Amino acid sequence: KVPLKELTWHFVRNHVTDILTASEGEIVDAMKLIWKRMKIVMEPSSAVPLATILKNPDLFAGKQTPRLREALDDVLGEARVHLDAAYGLLASMTPDVRSAFLPLAQVKRDLARLMRADNDPFVVRPSSRITVLWTLWRASRSSAFSG
Repeated sequence: KVPLKELTWHFVRNHVTDILTASEGEIVDAMKLIWKRMKIVMEPSSAVPLATILKNPDLFAGKQTPRLREALDDVLGEARVHLDAAYGLLASMTPDVRSAFLPLAQVKRDLARLMRADNDPFVVRPSSRITVLWTLWRASRSSAFSG
């Protein structure tokens, strides 16, 4: 809720065709979704893009472009590098603390789904509770977490 300066207003007036908005409640809902799915505490203004996407699914769903797919692949590739590094660090930890890192198994599962070529990044597909529990249970029995 900040007024636009003259230079910004000039750009908006000459180049912007649509402006999407989100209510305070929609922003809070987006922040909650980010926390639930990614365990990241998001500053409200950073959650506005997701809030507008969730508010206008028909505007975004299925609108994937090659540039968007390329950008998403870059981000997911970086996430994969970080996940692999986390699993590498996990191997050096003592077995009694590894269970604290079980959510990595869920991240690995979600990342694999997001990396599929047929994934629509604008469609939210929350995992069922049973799927999450099954993933965590299987991970707890794996050598990566049990030692």
